[in-house]
Amino acid sequence: MKTILTFTLCLITSLFMTVQAQTWSNNLVTSPLSTGAAYYVKMAMHKDTIFIAFTDKGNDEKVNVMKYSNNAWGRVGQANFSPGKAVNLQFDISNGTPWVAFMDAANGNKATVMRYSGGS
Repeated sequence: MKTILTFTLCLITSLFMTVQAQTWSNNLVTSPLSTGAAYYVKMAMHKDTIFIAFTDKGNDEKVNVMKYSNNAWGRVGQANFSPGKAVNLQFDISNGTPWVAFMDAANGNKATVMRYSGGS
């Protein structure tokens, strides 16, 4: 019985030490993605591609969407594409198409929903 208890304790200790040894990989952002502070940062995945959406305080808090591909961040569409300041940004991807929803200051703070339809 003592042998089983000792084996069990060794196994649990080994598993605990293995879990403790795991780490997060390096930060994928090596240079600023926004001009100013980034607000409402949201992340979504499509297949093996990471997408983020955020508002950029340095550009009147307008919406930006970027994706991480080929070890680099790139814009999805144009930068700062919302009509005005965006508040309470939400972000998702449906069938590979990025969608954003937000309260639009340029439209009387009404809800706005936009999707990326391709192009530059």
